[in-house]
Amino acid sequence: MIKLENLVKIYEGNSNPAVDNLSVEIPNGKICILIGPSGCGKTTLLRMINGLISPTGGKIFINDNDITEVDQVELRRNMGYVIQGTGLFPHWTIAENISVVPKLLKWPKDKIENVVNNMLILIGLDPDEYKNRYPKALSGGQVQRVGVARALAADPPIMLMDEPFGAADPITRSKLQNEFLYIQEKIRKTIVFVTHDIDEAIKMGDLIAILKDGKLIQYGTPDDILSHPENEFVSEFVGSDRTLKRLGLIKVRDVMTRGVEIVKSSDPIDKVKEMIKRVNNNFLYVINEKMEPRGYVLEEDLEKGKNLKEIIRTMASPVNPEDTLKTALSNMMALGVGTICVVNNKNEFIGEVTLNVLTRLISNTDRE
Repeated sequence: MIKLENLVKIYEGNSNPAVDNLSVEIPNGKICILIGPSGCGKTTLLRMINGLISPTGGKIFINDNDITEVDQVELRRNMGYVIQGTGLFPHWTIAENISVVPKLLKWPKDKIENVVNNMLILIGLDPDEYKNRYPKALSGGQVQRVGVARALAADPPIMLMDEPFGAADPITRSKLQNEFLYIQEKIRKTIVFVTHDIDEAIKMGDLIAILKDGKLIQYGTPDDILSHPENEFVSEFVGSDRTLKRLGLIKVRDVMTRGVEIVKSSDPIDKVKEMIKRVNNNFLYVINEKMEPRGYVLEEDLEKGKNLKEIIRTMASPVNPEDTLKTALSNMMALGVGTICVVNNKNEFIGEVTLNVLTRLISNTDRE
């Protein structure tokens, strides 16, 4: 656990504290997001946790140990640090960059080589193809991933991340976020993550600390902050669309309807007509022999063709149970439909989510 107790930082020549009597506890294995306007103390906090700057007052504890009473070099070696742009050494190979801390720790050569290979596999890069390359030969997203691998190489219990994906374009950034959350599911590090992007904070954080003028304004889960903002500042900071943002916290699996009636593309029209009357619905999903969704058919179209393949309509891109309702809504809106099908990892149809369900959830949030 990381515990910040009545922490204060006043820089010389400045009467206003950069960090003002801040206390917070970050449980082991959780991602804590630090967010707030420029100059609110986010990066200062990160640098104090890392021992790069000393607090003016208060204490920092890591697993009940006051960090001022431990060797500062040893402290930093037990923390991975990832910054915007990664800070890779351009004249070193990817393997050399990843192995910086293990070499400082004087690990055996074969252990270091094994770690480099494992780290590259973890971030989705083939060791044989990438370890002898130089950073300039990689894409921006790959460089960012190598920065994460370098921070993880010595298996530190804590990671500090200062806007690590800030320089990436939106598409790459989203992929990096997803990849990192996937890695975190495996490694369960304690992470302090600085960002200025509230959407990134909501997506990445188990806990969010909102700061202003060095003070902690609100600390809680993303859902706590979205559903119960502490004051007007927090409400404005998270945005007027906070009810929609909450959809990014709810998984499809939590609200999907299973046991939905479906037809196969090879079924005769008469069978489909009977089924539509029986289920009292004006449309049915259509699947193929492998249970993969192929579209949907409307009751009004059943007289327009001799078989289903001639009248199947295009549907919204399917979602899987682990996607968020925000993704489901986005896919629905892209095609202007009110329902979306859910598939498993084999792309087999397993259920649906409807716009009516999402509307009820948004209405309930508004009432809260």
